[in-house]
Formats: sequence, structure tokens, C-alpha cells
Amino acid sequence: MASTEEALTLSVVVPLFNEAENLPKLVEAFGRLRDSIQPFDMELIFVEDGSADNTFELAAQVARQTPWITTLKFARNYGSHAAVAAGLSECRGHCAVFMAADFQDPPELIPKMLEAWKEGFKLVWAAHSNEGSGGSGAFSDLYHKMFNYVVAVPVVKGGVDFALIDRDIIDIIKSKAQLTEPLFAQVTDTGYASTVIRYQKPKRQAGKSGWTMRKKIVMAFLTLSYSLKALRWLFCAAMVLTAASGAAAITTAIMMFHHWELLPAILSIVFLTGAMILAILAIFLYCEFAGRSFAAAHKGHPRFCIEQTVRCLTN
Repeated sequence: MASTEEALTLSVVVPLFNEAENLPKLVEAFGRLRDSIQPFDMELIFVEDGSADNTFELAAQVARQTPWITTLKFARNYGSHAAVAAGLSECRGHCAVFMAADFQDPPELIPKMLEAWKEGFKLVWAAHSNEGSGGSGAFSDLYHKMFNYVVAVPVVKGGVDFALIDRDIIDIIKSKAQLTEPLFAQVTDTGYASTVIRYQKPKRQAGKSGWTMRKKIVMAFLTLSYSLKALRWLFCAAMVLTAASGAAAITTAIMMFHHWELLPAILSIVFLTGAMILAILAIFLYCEFAGRSFAAAHKGHPRFCIEQTVRCLTN
């Protein structure tokens, strides 16, 4: 943290996907936030992620008129993790907050996060404590457990969507911005001192969430392929089921000499099928892991392409 508070700048990175209804209220809320955190300066970076509505036109107009707002436009939809990575790679703050645009991550919580940062925490998670109102269902619970399994430093339940990170972490993320590894896993694996601020997550105010089940499943696979731990576990489980299938098959063959017994045959098929599914999943994840590593090493397809950057001309 910088020594002179007057020189400190907070960057706020907000991905936008079909947020035309929320945008005017969002800009107003951040205007109030900017006034409330002085003598901190604040920059707001919108990252338009291939919206189908007029989100970009509205965000670009705001950026042209407001010196402390920048709007980045993606060439197509790349996802929220890529949007946050792009915003962090462009920010100039001594610390940065990444958050959603739907008001389920309340901007009013940011001053508390700044206080924790000034106390020396380089990573401040904002974790919702309510069950249900923020959409914390069975999938979210499963993803949280899976996320904590593959990362080196676990995070509390209800975290990873809304956080403040120090410049040291920003620079690490910036150097790996084009890698397709899950952004939040990159953040927590830095291992810096962290703390948690709890809040009640409100309902979405307007618009429809773009966080579809398909995107959730894709993110789950990306998270699993982030670490070799998951691959090792899947291979071990496949080997155990294969051994169980073999034992059931041998039992079936022995019992057939005496009388027909259906149960061992069924168990053999079930175990063998499970082993094949796990083996296929492990191979798929390994190919994903190897493919991403190869792309990173050989500078393959970029994670995102910024088509346009809009700033105030008088900035």
C-alpha cells in the first residue's frame, strides 16, 4: 500500500453483459461512491462483453462524458472472467475491486473493503451470507467445494465473485491476463493475506442474468482442469472402479459354473461403466489442461480481444 493516502487510487472493474437497464443507476451509484471515499481517487472500468442490447452505446456515451470512467468493448462475448482480466490489465489503481453490474454486489460495501485493505490485507473477499436470495443453490455449493479442492488457498463459502485486490496481485493477474485459467483461482493462489467481509446479497434489480447453466458447466470444467489434483483423483477413482468391475466379473464367471446369478453381472457392468466415464472425463480434462498449457507456451488464441477503448477526450 502506498504511504500517502492523498495519492491513492481505487480501480473498479465491472463486466457488462446486457445491462442497459442497470447502467444509469450503476453510474449514479458509483458517482456517490467516488464522493464518499475521498481523498481516494477512483477510476471505473466497464468491460462490455458482447451484449445483444445497447449496453455498449450507453457505456461509451458515459465514458466520453466522464473523465474517471473508461469503457472497453470486446470483439465478442468472452465471459466475465475474461472481462475482469481485461479490466485489471488496463487499470492504474493501487488496489482494485471486481464486481457484477446487477447490484447483487452492492457498491456500498466497497468503503469497508478499503478499510480492510488499509489495515494490510492484500485480498479482501466480499462473501454473501444469505442462502437462496443470491441464487446459492446446489450447483453453487458443489462448485465451491470443487473450487476449494483445486486451489492452494481455500476461500469461504459465498466468495470469489466480489473482491478487492492489491496492486501486487493486479500485476500478477496482468502478466497472465490472456491465460484461460479461472481468474479467481489465480487470485487466491497468490497466497497473500486475506480477510472476508460478509453481506446479505440482494435480488437482481433489472435485466436477466447471463450466467446460464451452460456457462456454469463450462466454468466447472475449466476449474477442474486448473489443477492436476482433480485429474489424479479421477484416474484413481477410475482404477478403483475398474478393479471392482474385474472382481465382479470374476465372481460372475465362477458362479456361472454352479448357477446363474444376475447381481454380480449387473455390478460388473455398473462398475465398468463408471470406470469408463471417469476415465473419459479424466482424459478430457487432461487434454484441456495440456491444450491450455500449449496455447500459453506458444501464444495461441487470445483469451480476449479488445475491439474499442472509449475515454473522455478531456481526461
